[in-house]
Amino acid sequence: TLVAGTYPANANDHVSEIEQSPDGSEDATEARGEVFVTSLVNGRTRRITSTPAFEHHVSFGPDGRTLLYCSERGGDSDIYEASVPADRPASFTQAGTVVEKKLIGTEGDALLPSYSPDGKRVTYFDNRSSIKIYDRTTGKTTTLLPPGQIYSYIDGDISMTWSPDGRWIVATTGSPLEDTDITLLDTTGKSEPVNLSRSGFPDKAPIFTPDSQAVI
Repeated sequence: TLVAGTYPANANDHVSEIEQSPDGSEDATEARGEVFVTSLVNGRTRRITSTPAFEHHVSFGPDGRTLLYCSERGGDSDIYEASVPADRPASFTQAGTVVEKKLIGTEGDALLPSYSPDGKRVTYFDNRSSIKIYDRTTGKTTTLLPPGQIYSYIDGDISMTWSPDGRWIVATTGSPLEDTDITLLDTTGKSEPVNLSRSGFPDKAPIFTPDSQAVI
């Protein structure tokens, strides 16, 4: 029987995600539902979140001074951003304040957030049924793929990736229980989605070539 008090726990036994910073100096991890950042130079680890909610889907911004992650606070999953102030080095493990804010709040679950290559936009799955882009400068949200063409049943069964030039997103669409295709999305929202595979078989895990001219 447990009694009130403080108990030690080894977070390394429960790491479910890991993401390296753009310059390779730090790793962000999700362990026991919290976000941590570890320096690969000196091994120092800093805890970023400390909440009763479950944090997940952590990733770095392109400048290494911001972190995106989902948090299931308030009954659903919203997107939060932790950042290092501009007057400090781009390091989460150095001493100093880390500022957190809710970046995207939705009525359903907002999942799998990722920054555009320039860091100005964030794409995410909205309520497991559509893909949207949030513009951090204007606050405008654009729907790239409306409900009806995609549905995610569990985390990780659907993927999406920015092109290196930030012009396109390629995503797994359809239903993992039936058939999935590879769909090209215009990040401006001006062009209709283009199904690239149409194979009749499950297609998954698309990525761009470094020049943004082809999808594998």
